[in-house]
Amino acid sequence: GANPNNYVCFGPGATAAGQTCPDNNLYRIIGVFGNQVKLIKKKNVGNRQWDNKGNFGNNTWSTSLINAYLNGEYLNNLTSTWSNKIASNTWQVGGMTSTNGYAVPATAYNYEVGPNKANVTFNGKIGLMYASDYGFAAQTQAWTLKLGGFDDNVTDYSNPIAEANNWLFTGIFEWTMSPYSDTSLTVFFIHSSGSVNNALAYGSWAVRPSFSLESFINLNGGNGTTIDPYRI
Repeated sequence: GANPNNYVCFGPGATAAGQTCPDNNLYRIIGVFGNQVKLIKKKNVGNRQWDNKGNFGNNTWSTSLINAYLNGEYLNNLTSTWSNKIASNTWQVGGMTSTNGYAVPATAYNYEVGPNKANVTFNGKIGLMYASDYGFAAQTQAWTLKLGGFDDNVTDYSNPIAEANNWLFTGIFEWTMSPYSDTSLTVFFIHSSGSVNNALAYGSWAVRPSFSLESFINLNGGNGTTIDPYRI
């Protein structure tokens, strides 16, 4: 939907329930996967190149500039108190073909992280949202639309039904976790129109860190709103 109450206060300076959470510490819940809650930062951390190798970059996540930043500088800046609350997970980074990545969310999920995934993995704490995460963040009426590739405002996620009712949509170009497996040069990203598209890894688009909380983390107050986000 457009704006669910799924906010979480996370990070240095996170205050007690009932007090204002620093804007930089606001994250949102993508979903519950197994026994872990997956979060994404509310605000992006700026535009960054996925990769800068060669003339166009390379879409291998394990050697990407974004991965180096997220699991290096960004993670370290959280301090051990908070980085220890983040689970080290196996991320699916094989990506998808254009046919599957531009399909309806359920198809993208199947080929991105589901039964038909490429099964190329990376072990780490922090990544980005998947294209299918973005697809399922829209209200259910949009799930019969294709995620993208067309920008025709009728059959894909640039349709107002999906664009206006998807809390992960921010109106800017934003990277996802998924390589575009048709080539070694491009990566799926969220277009400012609302649809999913692909761009050369050398490009510089917005980055929003995403990670899963350790299963031992407990709720400690809050109601999930921006004014009173969940505390852990």
